[in-house]
Amino acid sequence: MKSLKNLRIYAVMTVGIFLHCLGWSAFIIPNKISSGGLTGVSTVIYYATSIPVAYSYLLINVFLIALGIKILGPRFGSRTIYGVLMSSFLFYVMPMVISAPFVKDLFLSVVVGSAMSGFGIALVLSQGGSMGGTDIVAMIVNKYRNISPGRIMLYCDVLIISASFLVLKKVEAVVYAGVIMFVISYMVDLVLTGEKQSVQVMVFSEHEEEIASQISKRFNRGLTVIHGRGYFTNKERQILMIMARKAETNGLLDIITSADPKAFVSVGQVMGVYGEGFEAYRR
Repeated sequence: MKSLKNLRIYAVMTVGIFLHCLGWSAFIIPNKISSGGLTGVSTVIYYATSIPVAYSYLLINVFLIALGIKILGPRFGSRTIYGVLMSSFLFYVMPMVISAPFVKDLFLSVVVGSAMSGFGIALVLSQGGSMGGTDIVAMIVNKYRNISPGRIMLYCDVLIISASFLVLKKVEAVVYAGVIMFVISYMVDLVLTGEKQSVQVMVFSEHEEEIASQISKRFNRGLTVIHGRGYFTNKERQILMIMARKAETNGLLDIITSADPKAFVSVGQVMGVYGEGFEAYRR
């Protein structure tokens, strides 16, 4: 079972790495655009010196991992090493078969390429993997300075984008680099947090017992009964409050409307839900 689990983990990582490399090799790099991260650094080096992305990507990552092991200790597992090696291999192979961008429209290439890259990065991160790069720099700096890893990576990205402007000497390159950063960040957040998004459902109905019973049986969710009073009707009313995953919303509404087509329902998205059945609070 453990071997099958590991096989699934590395299979998902491989798909993610492939999408990341394809997004850059087929859409971004042929259009002479760069962005943040180590891939952006290797791309800038490629534009300036014609050294293939795969070479600089591998060499810089090897240096960063060695430096990280020396400073932080052996915190880099097999998944990070696999991510670095597989990325370098794909960045070496893909330019041999991709000589021109898949899409001629520059803006479309940027959006599609960065969306693929972000989705691929999210798949790798979801399996506890990494492709090295600026996250190693962030961990090293964070050991000596009380600066958040996210801010360190942002600083690195700003420096990389500035360097790409000096090499490419095009203002639009900086603009597109910002678009790439935004789309990648958005895709990573969307994939990693999409399944964890939660909603708060408030139900006002005269059939609250039936609705509560059905929801409890079908979704195994706890409910809170709030005693309320209608202002205009001056009638006592039991209000149901349910915390659930966003993906469960349609099922909840089906149960509610089946039991009481006239039920008044409020659905609101919440920032976070912590506790049994949801996320654990981390300080």
